[in-house]
Amino acid sequence: MAQCEKRCAEGTIGHSHCEITTWNFRLSETPSVLEELDGWIRRRLRCFLLKQWKPGRGRRRALQRLGVLDPHSGSRKGPWRLSKTQAVHAGLDKTWFDTLGLFNLTAQWRLRSQAV
Repeated sequence: MAQCEKRCAEGTIGHSHCEITTWNFRLSETPSVLEELDGWIRRRLRCFLLKQWKPGRGRRRALQRLGVLDPHSGSRKGPWRLSKTQAVHAGLDKTWFDTLGLFNLTAQWRLRSQAV
């Protein structure tokens, strides 16, 4: 991933980190709700990155830089639809977001529920 793209992703994740940390964990009694919300947040961030990359060849090149060698990764489908494909998940997986410091609601809920 190019340095500029990485900085932009880190900035977006940093901004979302500030918004997410204000979440009131007492509103949710089950982790399944938080797991769904975590998944939706990651999908939305994937969509954001896909919108930044040019359709077709640009997306294919960006995903190849992330190690995805799928010939169909350069599809001209919309970013929301592509954000759920296997190729995008392979390049922008959960561990990739963890390395950038994305706040994990489920992990925080488990930490807080064990502390009580």
